[in-house]
Amino acid sequence: MGTIPNLTRFEEVPLAKKGKPRSYLKIRWFRGHRFDRERIESVTSIFITPPTLSELKRRLYSRSTDSKESIERRLESAKMEIKAIGEFDFVIINSDIDISVEHFVTIANSARLKLS
Repeated sequence: MGTIPNLTRFEEVPLAKKGKPRSYLKIRWFRGHRFDRERIESVTSIFITPPTLSELKRRLYSRSTDSKESIERRLESAKMEIKAIGEFDFVIINSDIDISVEHFVTIANSARLKLS
């Protein structure tokens, strides 16, 4: 299984081998994907989602890192974001983190090969 670096809200990670600096992995929150689609010639977009909203709610509350208000705002945002799922090239349903990472790495590698 491949690994994914520890990513912040936005980070570019070179995917290409030396001499081919045109392949980058751009990690963006939901709203950034439309910006990239309009301005970058070849974008591969991936929507990563938990299996259900109730599972997302369970995960957010179990972390005990955010206030109830913050979690409720995130859940409302998630409901809106899911409506745009058809705008993405791939969807990963994150039921199992290891399988999700495997799928993500496979998609990223395929996108890199498409650009080479």
